[in-house]
Amino acid sequence: MAEQAAKTRMNGRQRTLLWGAVLAAALSAGGLGASTWVRSPAEAAAEARPPLPTVLTAGVVFEQLARNTIFRGTLTARGTVSFTAKSALAPDGFAGTHSVSPIVTAVRAKVGQRVRAGAVVAEIGYRPLFVLPGKVPALRDLAEGDTGPDVGQLQKGLAKAGFGRGSDALGTFGAGTASAVRRLYAASGYLVPTEPGSAMEGARDGSGAGARTAGSHRIVVMPASEVMYVAALPATITQQTGRVGETAGSPLITLSTQGLRLQGRLDPGMKGAITVGQKVVVLDENTGKTRMGTVDTIGRLVTPDIEGSGRAPTDGGTPYIPVDITPTSGNWDADLADEDVRITASANLTHGRVLAVPEGAITTTANGAASVTVAGPDGRDRHVVVTPGVSADGLVAVAPAAGQTLKRGDHVVVGLR
Repeated sequence: MAEQAAKTRMNGRQRTLLWGAVLAAALSAGGLGASTWVRSPAEAAAEARPPLPTVLTAGVVFEQLARNTIFRGTLTARGTVSFTAKSALAPDGFAGTHSVSPIVTAVRAKVGQRVRAGAVVAEIGYRPLFVLPGKVPALRDLAEGDTGPDVGQLQKGLAKAGFGRGSDALGTFGAGTASAVRRLYAASGYLVPTEPGSAMEGARDGSGAGARTAGSHRIVVMPASEVMYVAALPATITQQTGRVGETAGSPLITLSTQGLRLQGRLDPGMKGAITVGQKVVVLDENTGKTRMGTVDTIGRLVTPDIEGSGRAPTDGGTPYIPVDITPTSGNWDADLADEDVRITASANLTHGRVLAVPEGAITTTANGAASVTVAGPDGRDRHVVVTPGVSADGLVAVAPAAGQTLKRGDHVVVGLR
């Protein structure tokens, strides 16, 4: 019994020691956790202070300095000719019977494409629209037996497309001209247009239209609705409003005979910043494409809407100096018609490469001496006295004073952050 009581007392003492150890560990952990939340006044003040400033540096460069002049410009077509569809023959090409609505049934050419004599650029009511060289728009439907200068223009246009008039006299629509029209249509896979009647007989009246006699056969016709005359070919398509299934818009198609013209609008405050013959870079921001150009002419100040009035511009008009720019090679891309582009003209300010630093790197003392601070890799800065030169786009050409060193790749202090 005494032995059993001794064991009980020993177990009680072990449990007491165990619980004491657990309590001590808990109190120790609580004290450690509490210590992470307690800050001395000195620590709190240190945390409240702003961080130390960071020194900003920039590299010294060795390059030719140039001043960039940036302005806007617009590309427009020179010498354009447009075609508007007013009617269309029936798909079988029978003229003189009935016409159909001018619905676009096919688009044969797209903006930017160059077209030559005899090309089909669109299809209206399943009928072709040909392009032929000529200065005067089609005035009327022409048929065998007709005479006049418009017949002569048709004959010359057909010849340019490779279809000669045979023995027909210039200005007379005879069998040779009819054959040329047939071959033009056959080459493009369309039925030749015809109308009832026979060749014109008798004297022509003053209008040149004459009188066609009725006959049992059909004669060849060149409809005004199926030919578009352009003064000079090849020409470039600058606008195409046709959509298959829709009524032909007005105009249906526009061609440029002399390419595009780029005219820049230079701020009057930049007068003198560019010169004739200066190279420029033209950026189309919609596509990211760039082209090189040359300043061709610099015009006089223009005040939109009130030119010559002597009053300040109104209705948002902004004065500008017109600057015509030609492409360095070739022509401006036709799909840039009516695009607003960015023009950058660069003028070299130094004859060769020079040391240059950012404007913010130069400090000037009270006596006018200029210097830069070079940040050393060991954390030690050194001051270099320099002579500033020309500046361009935030850079200043500098020359270190005798006995002092400044080289490309050095890092100069430009400020603090």
